[in-house]
Amino acid sequence: MQTVSETGGATAGGELGRVVEITEGVKRVLAIAAHISRVGVNAIIMARRAGDLARGFGVLSTELRTFTVSVTELMERLRETSFRLVRDVSALLQQSRNRQLLERTRDGLVRCNGPAVMDAVLAAQSAGVTERMARLQGVRRELSAILETARQLGQFGTVLARTARIEVTYAGAHAVELGDVALEFDRAIREIVEALEQVRRTDRMNNPPENP
Repeated sequence: MQTVSETGGATAGGELGRVVEITEGVKRVLAIAAHISRVGVNAIIMARRAGDLARGFGVLSTELRTFTVSVTELMERLRETSFRLVRDVSALLQQSRNRQLLERTRDGLVRCNGPAVMDAVLAAQSAGVTERMARLQGVRRELSAILETARQLGQFGTVLARTARIEVTYAGAHAVELGDVALEFDRAIREIVEALEQVRRTDRMNNPPENP
């Protein structure tokens, strides 16, 4: 049976690896979102030049730029939550190490027939580790909720990109030019969705469902 210290240390090690993976995913999504925003500016200008035939495409390009703002804000929330996770994980590691030292001290006193003064200290330390682990679980749930929101947002972006590809077919002489932009939107959204899914897989692997 694992002690609280062992459980805390194992949890901390897994969480740190998880945060690294999430942070890398956030960086990738932010870079792609910035690219979509730049493409969106050019697309809006091109749509205006094309006139009424590309009005729908221009509206969708604006919506895609708004989409990138939402993605960026959500990724910043995810990054901030990940940082909180790192802070709590680091504290948990330190608490676990302190408990291990206290356990060795207590065992030494027992062998020397010393007073059992460490029991109360160890009980308090165990309570602290348990409380920290409960706090971590709360942050995990918050992080998972953000990732679910990101998944839904990615689905919305996919719909926008596909609709943009349909709209370019009505752009007349500008269809080919705008079609290239629509394809760029589609590729970028797919990359965002893939990056978010990778982060969600990392989250699921390191955050198994709680027991009912």
